[in-house]
Amino acid sequence: MDSGILHEYAIISEIVSTVIQEAEKHGRLLAVEEVLLEVGELVFLNPEQLSFSFDVVKKDTVLEGAKLTIHAIKARVHCTHCNYDGKMDYAEEEGWHYRLPVFTCPECNMGIDIVEGKECIVKTIRLILDDDISEEGGTCSN
Repeated sequence: MDSGILHEYAIISEIVSTVIQEAEKHGRLLAVEEVLLEVGELVFLNPEQLSFSFDVVKKDTVLEGAKLTIHAIKARVHCTHCNYDGKMDYAEEEGWHYRLPVFTCPECNMGIDIVEGKECIVKTIRLILDDDISEEGGTCSN
């Protein structure tokens, strides 16, 4: 397996394990239909690699036919010095493979608190129960 996908594969393996544990708590479970994952941009997980890993890991499980939906969460920061609340700045240089986040305030150049953008959360699990569809939420940690 490509070493560039190992991070996403490890995260998805943990998520699939957690989803299976949660789903199996429902006695009439037939299958998992969909998993909604919220991923912050500062977690640096590639959505295509997450989807590929999900397709590999879900085989021969209750998630075999499940769809993975990924919602990207943009980074939002707050400055306690000037009270700025908004988007984070990024440094970009030709030849870099990533836009690197700048961890200072875009307004006053002081330190910032990250309000959003570090999360990796299983927001919704859509289950197919015996003649019933139900939703349960859960979380994963990164």
